[in-house]
Amino acid sequence: VPNYDYSNYQGDLIQLAGMLFQGKSRDIMLYRQALAMMEDGGVGPAGDVLKEFKDQKADAYPDMVANLEKAYDRAQKLQVGQPAPALNMAGLDGESIQISDFKGKVVYVDFWASWCGPCMAEVPSAKKLKEAFKDEKDVVFLYISIDDDESAWRKAIEDKEILPDYLADAAAE
Repeated sequence: VPNYDYSNYQGDLIQLAGMLFQGKSRDIMLYRQALAMMEDGGVGPAGDVLKEFKDQKADAYPDMVANLEKAYDRAQKLQVGQPAPALNMAGLDGESIQISDFKGKVVYVDFWASWCGPCMAEVPSAKKLKEAFKDEKDVVFLYISIDDDESAWRKAIEDKEILPDYLADAAAE
């Protein structure tokens, strides 16, 4: 869709599902879209779906309500202003890295994978951002690979000249 603002894509899908579907089909579509939104860390209209399910559909869909509540609680912890969740990783040279090591600093966290096209497309922008903050001692750049293949992420670092302050391998946990 030309000129579509994808920043509220899942919210728009929730709204669309509410308008286009009825009955059980509507409930399933709302549930799936709200769950997807919350699993990506969003709340917004997904919180409204949770409220509707709790208030009106708890008896009909107890498992869905439980799943939405769990996802909502996780998403709430990721909202702006909340403390960062604990992250424990192995660094590029095997050293232990924890997000708490950077308490009091601004931490730019980038989750990426060598096989992820959008991730690789963001590398130049991330480099520009890092360059803009190069003189700031209280700003740290942490790149966390979710690759299963260590040689793949190491090759991507070399090929894309990713020069983080810290590079961690989430798969090594």
